[in-house]
Amino acid sequence: MLLLLGIACVSYPYMMHQKQEKEMNQLQVALENIQETGEMSEHVSSLSLDEDDLYNTVKLYIPAIELDAPVLPETTKEYLNIALTQIKSKQVPGQENFTIAGHNSAVYGRHFNRLHELNIGDEIQLIDGEKVYIYQVDSKRVIEPSEVDVLEDNPHKNEITLITCTVSGTKRLAVKGHRIS
Repeated sequence: MLLLLGIACVSYPYMMHQKQEKEMNQLQVALENIQETGEMSEHVSSLSLDEDDLYNTVKLYIPAIELDAPVLPETTKEYLNIALTQIKSKQVPGQENFTIAGHNSAVYGRHFNRLHELNIGDEIQLIDGEKVYIYQVDSKRVIEPSEVDVLEDNPHKNEITLITCTVSGTKRLAVKGHRIS
């Protein structure tokens, strides 16, 4: 009985990783198909994502950490498992404080796993269709989960805020940048 329990404990993370990998691949195919044809492919209809959310997905590209990832327009547990997500609803790329959440995945390079490697001055690109908004990292700090003031809009500054958990999961890493182009 203990052997079976041990096998189950070891197998569960692997099975969850495989499920997440499949959903991430399906999301990527759906987004590529939307970009090329304007429609979602039938063979990715098994994704349990709202179709409007797929059409409203933007892309985050951070050259310094080789991150090229979709950002879904709503933060839900399901969405966070397969992609980065917008923290505030109805955000407009390039305006005010565009906020993005992502897991600090156990898989190297996935989601915000390498966010801690960013340095002041690094470039962040937010891509919305043909428009590219370029930001430069201003700050990187570990904060308490209750410090939500980093998400507030500054009417005089267009910025981006990226949030993930620290490795321990007890605090958050907040990276902020200002729009330069």
